[in-house]
Formats: sequence, C-alpha cells, structure tokens
Amino acid sequence: MRYLVVVAEQDDREPFNKAQMMNTAFQYIMREYKGTFDCVAFQDVDTLSEDDRTLYRCDDDDNNVVHLAHRIDKYNYKFCCGLTVGGVLIMKRKQFEKINGFSNQYFGWGAEDDDAAFRIEEGGKLKIVRPQAEYYRFKMIKHPRDDDNEAELRRFDMLKKWEDRMTKDGLNSLDTKLNRVIKYYTHTRLFIKPSTVRN
Repeated sequence: MRYLVVVAEQDDREPFNKAQMMNTAFQYIMREYKGTFDCVAFQDVDTLSEDDRTLYRCDDDDNNVVHLAHRIDKYNYKFCCGLTVGGVLIMKRKQFEKINGFSNQYFGWGAEDDDAAFRIEEGGKLKIVRPQAEYYRFKMIKHPRDDDNEAELRRFDMLKKWEDRMTKDGLNSLDTKLNRVIKYYTHTRLFIKPSTVRN
C-alpha cells in the first residue's frame, strides 16, 4: 500500500481555520500526485489511535464515508454529540469533491465538522459508517485552547445555512496561500496562510 502523510499547519496568528488547512492539503495532494491517491484520511492532530489494528482505509461501497474516531476517551468511548464527523474522517476523492470539501467559513473553534456531516449525508446523499470492532478507540491529547482560537461566534447561524453555501463555499472557493512545503522522509509539512475573507 502506498501512502503519504501530510501535516497542514496554519502559518499566521489569526484564528485557526481547520477546514481551510484540510482543503488546501487535499488540493496539494491531488495536484502534486495526480491520480496516485484516491482515499484521503483527515485527522485532527490531537486524536490518536490506541490500537495498531486500526485500519485507515476507505469503504468498498462508493456511497459510504468512514468516520473512524467515534470512540474517544474524552467521551468515555461513547459516540458523542450525534452528528459530528470529527477526529478522523476518511473519504474517497470523488466523494470529497462531490460535497465541495469543507466549508472555508469557520474560524476559531467549533461546528466545521457538523457542517461537513450535513454536506456528506444531506448534500452528497452519502452514508456515514463507523467501524464497530472494539479496537477502534482513540485518545484525545489534552491541551489548552489557544488564546487566539476562541469559539466561532457565528457557528450556529452558519450551520443553519450550510445548504445555501455548499455549492459555492469549499474547494471551489479556496483562496489560501501555500507559503512553504518541506518534504521529510516520513511526512510532508505544509505551511498555509488562510484566507481571512468571511461571508
């Protein structure tokens, strides 16, 4: 199996925009490695598998998207919140393109994963599957929230309008700047300046 690990880092001191980092990493991989990778795992840096048997792979069914990190120690290994696809989300290239990637509009903490869940299930008509083997368990590394990474105050209002934005807010509207790329033997680091334009 051929794989590539990409670490996407925000290269400024503005509020964090996780979605723009992931969208930029996706576009980088598709551009630099044309046709090589058809399955992409989006993983939060603070979420780690507790078991080496955890399989990072897309589902054989083209209608299924895999939410891998649905059992996290922070939530006593129970599925939290009913909607989110945070932690580790695995999608095929065509699936991610179908939903136009993640919304670029969530700055700071919160709701970008919920927006993605709506895009996947409602917009893309795809099914979110969660592997049930007992060893799919994840550890969330404890860390304080950055001082300049407060909760996105508009997140609940924005979430209500996910459908209005889906076709025009995502991969096709991404306006980030890739400041630097460092290729190590083990992984590639992307230093990304996000667009700060908010709609």
